[in-house]
Amino acid sequence: MKTLVMENGKVWVGAPKLERVMGIEHGLIVLRSRDKRLLHRLAATALLKNRDADAKTFYLYAAPDFLNAYAEFITKASQDLGIDWETLMQTAHFSNFSTESPTKMEEQWMRVEENAEDTRLVVLDSVGYHAGRDAYLVDRLNRLCYYKNAIGLVLDSSEEPNPTLERLASVVVDLNARDHGGIEVFLRKHPRLPQTIFLMSG
Repeated sequence: MKTLVMENGKVWVGAPKLERVMGIEHGLIVLRSRDKRLLHRLAATALLKNRDADAKTFYLYAAPDFLNAYAEFITKASQDLGIDWETLMQTAHFSNFSTESPTKMEEQWMRVEENAEDTRLVVLDSVGYHAGRDAYLVDRLNRLCYYKNAIGLVLDSSEEPNPTLERLASVVVDLNARDHGGIEVFLRKHPRLPQTIFLMSG
């Protein structure tokens, strides 16, 4: 099962819909890497390639450096795919969860749930900054994906795996950028057999 493809040095999700790539229709997919730039690049491409006129996509960001780190990649990916910002914003919704206040997090989450009808993809960027916030967001995201039959894509750049997240996840993927431009992909948890895939730039 090919999960990610590199073409001419660019990282792409290898199918129009994320569930075709990972082989699941709903649940949590965890992408783990110490390389935050790689995670943002993959998330930007997934966000753009999984956009659907009849479905919403949510991007929940808890990373304190989100705007600076992410804008570069989503701008580049949108240019590569020929998608302008106006088109993207018709189906993509960004929500700030960088607060550590439980009350503010709950208020923000309620706004997400109120607008989550017809949601197919929710990206959580990212876990590893605040244990209490991580636990809250992972739990709520897991339930949202279950009830809405959606995919939750969780970016994890923390030093150690999050036990709760790994238990709840349907798929866990370890990613390592290689010196020559490819990506090492280890499918550590999946409903099917795990495998290691080495992908080279074309």
